[in-house]
Amino acid sequence: RFDWALRRRCGDGGRGRGNGGGGGGCGGASRSLVGSMDATKGAECVKVVVRCRPPNKKEISENRGGVVTMNCETGYVELANPRQPDSKKGFTFDQVYDQHATQREVYDDTARSLVASCLEGYNATILAYGQTGTGKTYTMEGDAGSFEARGVVPRAIEQIFSHIQEKASSSNRFLVRASYLQIYNDIIYDLLSPENQNLQIREDDKSKENSRGVYVENLSEWVVRSPQEI
Repeated sequence: RFDWALRRRCGDGGRGRGNGGGGGGCGGASRSLVGSMDATKGAECVKVVVRCRPPNKKEISENRGGVVTMNCETGYVELANPRQPDSKKGFTFDQVYDQHATQREVYDDTARSLVASCLEGYNATILAYGQTGTGKTYTMEGDAGSFEARGVVPRAIEQIFSHIQEKASSSNRFLVRASYLQIYNDIIYDLLSPENQNLQIREDDKSKENSRGVYVENLSEWVVRSPQEI
């Protein structure tokens, strides 16, 4: 999981704050739960997005056939049972991506607006989950050896710093802090400070002026100045 917190400091002392998070592992079809708050409507929205990866080398060598059919325009997914060709089940999601979808398409359609809402002071989360081997890590992190294969996390970081570069001025300064944690067997580990283990999740009183909301107590935060530093 990768978390970032962005604080915008203005000349009048005002401050906005946004949080975002995404997680990846390895995950047929993997799903993402995308949550955001529309700044104009003031209403929370949760969207479910499905992405189907292409067959891997092992599946190709074993001559396996596909069982997933996706309509990317309507968000409809149909699953076939290899043992019962006439037995099919269909599901409709907010957005679906087939094996030909690019990393850029996935990010621009699904994540870019959420990162933008974070920069406006709203909370947003991108959560990837699915079975092992379905492509969660590739979607969230991408391939470090390919610029075009960058995943959601590096593209989000680039978007944040592009926004800062565009908006920064003598009266408008930004401070970016990064945290990196892992939750395994219900234990929270601080991956940037290995000595910090078994951390606790807390929640601030929402009535407080500078309430942090839900946070991880004693999780280290590091000031970063560029995507390369992260």
